[in-house]
Formats: sequence, C-alpha cells, structure tokens
Amino acid sequence: MRILIIQIFTSFISCILVTSAAFSNEKLDLLTDKYNSGSLDDKVEAFFQFYFILEELDIDSSFFYIEDLHDLGIQENRPDAIAMANYCYGHYLSTKMLIDESIVKFESSLMTFLKLGNDTLSSEAYNGIGNAYFLRGDYLSAEEYYLKAIEQARISNVDRFELVPFPNLARIFIRQKKYQEAENLLVDYLHFYKGTTKLKQLGLVYGLLGQLKMEQENIEEAIQFLEQSLEFNLALGSHRITANGYTNMAIACFLNDKTQLAEHYFRLALFYREKDDNPFFLAEGLFNMGDFYIELGQMDSCLFYYTKSLEVALASNNLVGVTDVYRVLAEVYEIKGDSKTQANYLQLYIDKKEEQYAEKVSSELSLLRASFQTSKREQEFNAFNREEEMHAKLSGVYEVWDYWIWIMVGLVISLGGIFIYKRTRS
Repeated sequence: MRILIIQIFTSFISCILVTSAAFSNEKLDLLTDKYNSGSLDDKVEAFFQFYFILEELDIDSSFFYIEDLHDLGIQENRPDAIAMANYCYGHYLSTKMLIDESIVKFESSLMTFLKLGNDTLSSEAYNGIGNAYFLRGDYLSAEEYYLKAIEQARISNVDRFELVPFPNLARIFIRQKKYQEAENLLVDYLHFYKGTTKLKQLGLVYGLLGQLKMEQENIEEAIQFLEQSLEFNLALGSHRITANGYTNMAIACFLNDKTQLAEHYFRLALFYREKDDNPFFLAEGLFNMGDFYIELGQMDSCLFYYTKSLEVALASNNLVGVTDVYRVLAEVYEIKGDSKTQANYLQLYIDKKEEQYAEKVSSELSLLRASFQTSKREQEFNAFNREEEMHAKLSGVYEVWDYWIWIMVGLVISLGGIFIYKRTRS
C-alpha cells in the first residue's frame, strides 16, 4: 500500500535528524538574531542550535548560513567554525539526496571534531554519516556508523548525545526484523525522556514503538502507542508532525480493518496539512486520500482527491507531485476501462518524468558546483595552514641548528684555548 510506504519514509525524514534543538519559531528568531549580531563563537553555537529548526521550516534558507559560516571560518582561521558548517552542509546535501557528497562533508567535519577532542560533535557527525547511508539504503553501513556514534558519545558521558542514534538504529533493527533489539533501544530512549518536557522526542519514540508493533502485526498495541505519540505531537503544536501522527493512526486502523476510523484520521491529517500551509505536504496529503479511496475501490472519490492533489502540485511547481499524480491517474482510467484518457495521462507522465529528471540533474549539478567551490576554498585554507606549519617547523629546525653551531664554535674555542694553555705551560 503506497500510503504506508510514503508515510514511513516521510516520518523517517522528519525525525532522523533529531538533536537537542527544539521546534520553535520564536526560538529561531532569537537564534538568528544571535548569529547575525554575535561573535564567531556565538555564530557557531547559534548555528548548531537553529540549523535543524530552519531545515524543517525552509531548508534552502539554511544554505546561506552554511556558506557564510564556512567563509567566516576560513577568514578567521577557525577550523571549528569550518567543521560546524561542513556538518550542517552534510545534512543539507543528504536531504537533497546527494549522498556521496554529504558523506564527504560529514567526514571532513568529523576529522576536525576528533582532532579538537569534541566527543559530542564527533558523535553527531558519525550519526549524520549513518543517516546518509540509511537514505542510500545501505543499512549495514548505517548500523556501523550509528554504533560508532553511540560509542563516541559514551566517552563524553553526556547521556542525551548517546541516545541520539537510538531511534535511527532501532529503525535498522526493525527492517532487519530484530524486533527485541529495536524494542530495547526504544525502551531505553523512552526511560530517559519520560517525565521530561521533550515532547518531540517522546512523540518520536511512541511513534516508533507503534511502527514496531505494526511490523509485528500487533495492530491493537500499535494503535495504543500511536495514540500516545499523537498526544505529544498535538501538544508540540507542529501541524506537520501532527499530520504525520494522524496519518500513522489512519494506516494502523486501515490495517486493522477499521476503515471508517481510518478515513476519519486521514481527514484529520489532511486538515492539519491545510493548516500547515505547505503546498508540498498538502499535495501529499490529498494524494494519500486518493490512495485510501482507490484501496476501497471508490473511483469517484479517489479521482476527486488525485485531481485536487494535481492542482496543488501544479500551482506550486512540484514536479514530483505532478509526475506521481499523472501516473496514478493513468492507472485509475485503466481500471475504468477508458484507454484514451489513460493514454493521455501516460504521455503527460512521460513528459513530466523527463522534465523532472532534467531539473533534478540541473539542481544537483548546481549544488555539486557550490560544494566543489566550498571544498576548494577549504583546501586552499588547509594548504596555507600546512605551509605555515612547515615554515614554523623549519624555523625551529634552523634555530636548533644555529644553537648547535654556536655550541660547536664554543667547544672549538674552548678546546683551542686548552691546547694553547698546555703548550705555553710546557
């Protein structure tokens, strides 16, 4: 069922990057003000705190701060600032599915964090690499880096950093059908945050416990966990996260043959998508409604929601959404036996698929060029520093050499004096 696949992926993207940062527009305003007016130390600290908030609200806006911090780090000879920029650059490129390039950025930041002895940020960088491999579908490599992240965080003795990879590693174990290992991680995560005000983390862990129980086909228990997750999501006040929660509830009810309740939750999810006012996710919510009705065989209803999804996707220039709708509309008209309309939508689908591919290639090339230029500036900076270090070492060698020359001259003079003294005495 496509809605289940979409929601699991969407939920992962929305919570894979959970850090200590909280979701708050007000907090974002305060932190961006601190970044704009503060010292470089203030900028590094503020950027780490607000990047993930900004990424959730408007990911492309974060690119300005990444490049700005990177350039400032080079200008002021601050490897820690460059590393922080690269760390967030890695996340940015992961969301754009430029996985290889994102791993390069993460590894660059990791080398600096390890050199500086910053165990918590080293752990975060390992976790970021794990996320990148997860998105690629390389779950064994993802597991390896999540475990490295946990091990690195334990050195710092800061429990909350050790727990950051737990939900992500639990997802790996769920996919590997290691259900007990996944549950152990999630229970430990829950014990740490239970009774705290960390609503996002609590909503996340209950949602994952719900997904775990769905995988085990314990639908009733899954619904209970998802209801608890939904309570925290509602309290958090994020329309997007609440919509994800209602969609998960709808899927669980659908799998439990509670179609009326599933429909109710899908409509609530759509309501919060509309309140969120993000055209990409609104198109997806309408698309999910179409999927729901096609599963029930209600062609008129599914056509209505697919058409509404298409309108939103076209208005917002969402090529992915437009392409998906053209494909499913072709499938719907095939079921209805209308081959002429089906052929029209298939042609539209092919045309949009080609346009989508061309735009994707253009966007990726643009990002890769920007990434290359950033890396080039960083390599020039590193080469300059290495040259300075080499000159400093050579200066030290020359100083030591001069020192020994004077010692040798002194010894020769002393020996000469002794020799002359003995000759005069004899």
